[in-house]
This record gives sequence, C-alpha cells and structure tokens, in this order.
Amino acid sequence: MTDTMTKSKITKVMQSLEAESKALKRGDIENLAELAHIKNSQLEQLETLDGLSAQELTEIKAKVSENQELLLSAMDGIRFAANRLQQLQETRGRFDTYDQNGMRSKIQMNHKTNVEKHA
Repeated sequence: MTDTMTKSKITKVMQSLEAESKALKRGDIENLAELAHIKNSQLEQLETLDGLSAQELTEIKAKVSENQELLLSAMDGIRFAANRLQQLQETRGRFDTYDQNGMRSKIQMNHKTNVEKHA
C-alpha cells in the first residue's frame, strides 16, 4: 500500500474520531452508534497497515482516549439523570417529614384535579 493511501486512511480515522468527539460534546447520542461502527471499521483497516509512525499511533491513541473519557462522562450523566428521574417518580404523590419525636412519616397526597365548569 502506498504512503498516500496510508495517510488517507489515517486522515479518515482522525476525522471519524473528531466527528465522534463533537457528537459526544453536543450530546448527539443518536449518531454515536453509526459513528462507532465507521470508526471501528477504519481502525481495523489501520491494524493491517505497515509503516505507521509512532507519532501517528500516538495521535490516534490520544484521540481515542479523549473520546473514551467523553463517553464515560456522558454515560455518567445519563445514569445520574435516570436516577434523578426515578427519585422524582418515587416521591411523586408523597411528602416525607418528621414528627415531634424525630420519627419519619410519610404524607400521601392526592393529585386528583377537579375541574368545575360554570355556565
């Protein structure tokens, strides 16, 4: 394979990694699966190439590591949001308080809304 073809493949991988990075920073989760598929295919092609310089490999590894950190942060954020939504759902319709003895008590609340129509 010519040096030009190798450079072209490296450029495509770096572009895919940059697109993945931008998607992660924007929170564009829908496109991540497609980008990951493209990126993984391109990385597999790079594995078969000879003549990659240490600098090229270092740049690719650095970008992959950066994206991995972004992905882990995004996953942490999604987990936090899911947990918070679950907490809100669990507390919906009740209010926890403490009595004069310091004992926890739950007050159930009815959220039935009555609409009265007047002519």
